[in-house]
Amino acid sequence: MLTPWDIDVMARTLYGEARGEPDEGKVAVAHVIRTRWLKGPLRTALAAVCLKPRQFSCWDDGNRAAMAVVDLESPQFLRCMAIAWGVIAGIIPDNTGGADHYLNPKALERLPAWYDPKKVTARHGAHEFLRLA
Repeated sequence: MLTPWDIDVMARTLYGEARGEPDEGKVAVAHVIRTRWLKGPLRTALAAVCLKPRQFSCWDDGNRAAMAVVDLESPQFLRCMAIAWGVIAGIIPDNTGGADHYLNPKALERLPAWYDPKKVTARHGAHEFLRLA
């Protein structure tokens, strides 16, 4: 069962991870969240997918403070909220090819062990989207 808290956390995750990206990048990140939620254990809350340690770096690093104070007065956050609702409702189609991971390879000193260029399904903005599972 979805709650307003779930959508708020998802929108804050989009804000923290992709606020500098075009809408297509925000949509892609939202679909990764949705894919992980749907593939996860039955009854896992959507918010729990976003807040799981070391899954979405915005919750692990300095972005967390900015995400905590943003509200619907921010046009960027309002857009993230609309995208979160649209993706969860199935109104906005998946533009990732079923990706369950993503990264910004240019922002990393070293690529993670799970990265496999043959599994890249899409590129939006600075992010590459991969289907690993």
